[in-house]
Amino acid sequence: MGYRQSKSRVFRPDMTPVGIRPKQAVNTREVKFEPYMPVKDALTWEAVQFMRGIMDECTHLGNFSIPVDPTLVIIVAAKNDGYMPRNGMIPLTELWPGSEMRTLKTGHIAAYLFNHQVFRKAIRDSFDRLIDKHYS
Repeated sequence: MGYRQSKSRVFRPDMTPVGIRPKQAVNTREVKFEPYMPVKDALTWEAVQFMRGIMDECTHLGNFSIPVDPTLVIIVAAKNDGYMPRNGMIPLTELWPGSEMRTLKTGHIAAYLFNHQVFRKAIRDSFDRLIDKHYS
């Protein structure tokens, strides 16, 4: 399988990222990487891996400062979230000790679209904690 031509000067078709291409990726029509999803070819697989790396670097809360008072934080997470997988990851409650996690039995998008009341309740509860702890 050949690489597509790119207009980028950084692109070098002779270079393969080390450690992210499975051995069978070049010779198969569909590549599976667990536990996420099947992809149609090695180039797509590498693009997905690249995006996972970018998203991990830019959105992983471990890369940012801990909130001043993590006991006021209420995390709403989806149990079947394909975008923010929880298996093999440091739990957010460990990154922010004292925070609370509320789990929805759904996926990432459905959690937001169909559970606004859960998010609103988490926000209200967090404000109630703030008032009780710092203003009562």
